[in-house]
Amino acid sequence: MASELIMMCQHDGKFTAIRMYRGHDFSTVIHKICARWSNLDPDFVILNYSLNDTEHIILDNDDDLTTMFQNADLAGIVDIMITVKDGAKLFMDEAVQVTPTAKSDTAGFGFNLRLRVVGGIELV
Repeated sequence: MASELIMMCQHDGKFTAIRMYRGHDFSTVIHKICARWSNLDPDFVILNYSLNDTEHIILDNDDDLTTMFQNADLAGIVDIMITVKDGAKLFMDEAVQVTPTAKSDTAGFGFNLRLRVVGGIELV
């Protein structure tokens, strides 16, 4: 059973390697990643990885981290590619859409604000 795993992290087209040890908790992972990219907020980081034929496996808590270590052991690998996304930016880019609309009954313009929440729920 491997006690360490090299996390090959990719964010905005840049890569870094972070050594993680079995027993580290998820918050340690987040803080190590955010220390490498100063523009990331630890509260909004989204992590996923691929292993064997399964892609986009979410890494979101201590249980997910333990499972990732176990899966890496079973696959016999010592390094794993982690995709790092800025959840705050992702939310702003994809979830909020502001579209101008002409108001026929008043002079000027108005705006419709459309919020799209992950999972398909829309607030208009």
